[in-house]
Amino acid sequence: MGMVIKTPHQRPSAVQWRPVRRRGTVRARRLAQDFEWTTPGGDILRGAAGDWLVTDDSGGQRTVSDDFFRAHHSQLSEDMWERTASLEARQALPGERIESPEGLETASPDDWVLRDATGAQWIVSDKHFRAAYRPEGSEA
Repeated sequence: MGMVIKTPHQRPSAVQWRPVRRRGTVRARRLAQDFEWTTPGGDILRGAAGDWLVTDDSGGQRTVSDDFFRAHHSQLSEDMWERTASLEARQALPGERIESPEGLETASPDDWVLRDATGAQWIVSDKHFRAAYRPEGSEA
């Protein structure tokens, strides 16, 4: 999990991680059975029974394991949760492949790679990144 599968022209020393903090709220519910979903880039990812199905303000959905979800969110009401985690982020390389907790993801131009304290990595679009994350220490 979190292993970067390099593209032929990738230079690992060129990637620069920067600290970011999640912001905003999401709606979430526990999955009663396994759930398969497709990323905007066409990758098929999977959540297992007991994981969380998370929906953000833009309507985007994804699955997250229970321990990961609880470490990154604080419950506000029955199905509303606040994003709370500090992470690291870097610009993805187009075509770069990341082994996320839910499966293998491929980066598109302008995507971002996020990494938590455990080393888990996943890809988000630039639009989602700008809406859901801010530089650590920033109130914007």
